[in-house]
Amino acid sequence: MHLRHYVGEYECQAIREALDFGLTVGELAGVLGGLGPTDVVPPRPDEDPREYGRRAASEIMVKYILA
Repeated sequence: MHLRHYVGEYECQAIREALDFGLTVGELAGVLGGLGPTDVVPPRPDEDPREYGRRAASEIMVKYILA
């Protein structure tokens, strides 16, 4: 299956994980700057959506801390 079929799932996983890490919706929106999680942290080819969600949320959290 092509990656495009999973973009919604990838984004949902990243958002869910970031909120579980403790970011508020406002903080997450600020880090993303109007972009989707997959725009800020692109999924790797054949990456499992759950693995992507954890990795993306970690990278988003680092961006939040460094901001």
